[in-house]
Parts: sequence; C-alpha cells; structure tokens
Amino acid sequence: MLIRKSQLELVAPGSDILYKIPSKYDFSLHEDTTELFANLMFERMRELGGMGLAANQVGINTQFFTMGVDILRMDIFNPKILDVEGEAITEEGCLTYPGIFLQLKRPLTIHVEFSNVKNETINTRLTGLTARIFLHEYDHLNGITFKEKVSVLKWSLANKKLKNVREKLKKEIRQKYIVDTYKEMANASIDTGGV
Repeated sequence: MLIRKSQLELVAPGSDILYKIPSKYDFSLHEDTTELFANLMFERMRELGGMGLAANQVGINTQFFTMGVDILRMDIFNPKILDVEGEAITEEGCLTYPGIFLQLKRPLTIHVEFSNVKNETINTRLTGLTARIFLHEYDHLNGITFKEKVSVLKWSLANKKLKNVREKLKKEIRQKYIVDTYKEMANASIDTGGV
C-alpha cells in the first residue's frame, strides 16, 4: 500500500466507509510499505491533534489504527478484544466530529490481541486512557462512531453546545477586531493629524 500523507484526509461525517467493517490488513501484500503506512498515519494523527486515528477515518478500507501521545505510540493491525473489566464514564472527542465531546461509558481494563507493524502477535492488557483510546478506534473498525454510542438527545445537546461555543468565540473575535481597529484608527488619526 503506497500512500502519501497528503492523501490522508478525514472523510466527511456520514461517509459510508465509516459504517462498514474494513478488510483485514494483509501483511503479505504490503511487506515493504507497512511501516511507512503506520508512520504516515501516526504523523497525520498528530497533525490533526488526535490521540488515535483509524484507517477508515481517512478513507482506507483496512483493519488498522494508530494511537499515542507525543512520541509514545502503538500501531494496531487486525485487533481483537478478548475480555473487558470494570467501567467508567469519561468525556471523549473524535477527529471525525471536531469540537464535539461526549460522556461515554467504557470498560476500564481490556485484554486485547493484535498484530504490530512487524506482524508479531501482541497479547496484552490495557487500562485507563490507553484502553479508552483503543476501544474508541476499535469501534471505528467495527463501523461505529461515537455518535452511535449516545441517544439522539445527547447528540443534539452536544451539537448545541458546540454551536454556542462557536457563537461565543465569534463574538469575542469580533469584539477584539473592533477594539483593535479602533486603536489602529485612533493611532492613524494622531499620526496624520486627523480628528
């Protein structure tokens, strides 16, 4: 799979690829490009300001996601969840729906199996935020966005909250623009001997 980072654009919310289960990643078809693909996906995820990015979020039909913070990262191919324990409700965001945050209930600890970039099978337990990110991206690979994890009412309220934040931000920017313009005009009047 030869791909350029510039091709890794987020698909629009509601795109069909987000709701289909991607094909299993076939290492035998991509032996020499798997690591490059994973690196490009991780770089793109960081540019977008995320902590996880699934291949289908950028229009690629394969069972892969990358996750991490700063230089710490995990590249996940063909994941499986073997067991879950506990639960917690925490706020989540999603690159597919920028600016929307939802309170979601998820397991605290998960036992997972996946292939790494070298096609080695990894069997491990993940907890806390690491488990939450894994589960969020795993949902993407199962055709589920976090929009489907909440009621229509909660989704509507989250969108309304985002709209209110945007309106408040617009007002603040407009007010700052007016104040800055007034100051500039006042300085210009002084400099040119105007009123």
